[in-house]
Amino acid sequence: MTTELIHKQLASLNESTRDLECCVELLCTLQRSRGPVVETVLAIKAAKPKLHTMLKRRLINNPGLSLAMQL
Repeated sequence: MTTELIHKQLASLNESTRDLECCVELLCTLQRSRGPVVETVLAIKAAKPKLHTMLKRRLINNPGLSLAMQL
């Protein structure tokens, strides 16, 4: 997955519950493919802080992504 595609997907997300699941799927896909997870989390934190907060609660049971969300 390219960086441009990731930024395009993040720009299309709203801070809603439906988009939360899309974002979870994106992060899980990046984690499996060894993509830029940390950079994506930081971009979400800067651009969509409410979505970032919802993601922190949603990903509490995923140790790898939960750690990335702590940054």
